[in-house]
Amino acid sequence: SEFASDLGFDSFTGVDLGTLGSVAGSVESFRGVDETKVAWVSAVELSGGVLGSRFELQAWNGPEVEVPNLVARATVRADGIDLFLDLRPRLDAGYEDDPTAEITTREGFARAANRARYDEAFFTPEARAWSKGVLGTPGAVPYPPPTDMVQGRATDRAGSVAGPLLVAAR
Repeated sequence: SEFASDLGFDSFTGVDLGTLGSVAGSVESFRGVDETKVAWVSAVELSGGVLGSRFELQAWNGPEVEVPNLVARATVRADGIDLFLDLRPRLDAGYEDDPTAEITTREGFARAANRARYDEAFFTPEARAWSKGVLGTPGAVPYPPPTDMVQGRATDRAGSVAGPLLVAAR
């Protein structure tokens, strides 16, 4: 199903974003063939205004919680390129918690178990080294991760919605 085109958002021009200026763009969206694995994917392209040119791809899993969601975004502006790559854990793995702190609660043990499974499958030392290498590129200036309430977490506690491989830099 082409959700964006069904709603008339597949392409647009001259959309006024106030202080950001006027932009044009397109949105493509797809449902996964097997929604138990990939619920939907969207691709957004924007150009114009102070945003410069921007491309974003997001893939969100279905009810499968063992595989992180994907967010990838590149923005090209006159003063530089912003790069944002993230594999967002579906389960609360407490990546924003102090890893040296003693675990004293049931929730803390659950987060530690989730973190161990994600680390073994996705956030390996090699993957973390790659992420640090990208962030260490000469001239790259990292910016802070997004924070918000994380829907679907058992506790819905505020915290980082980013995974440990987050690349967010200009």
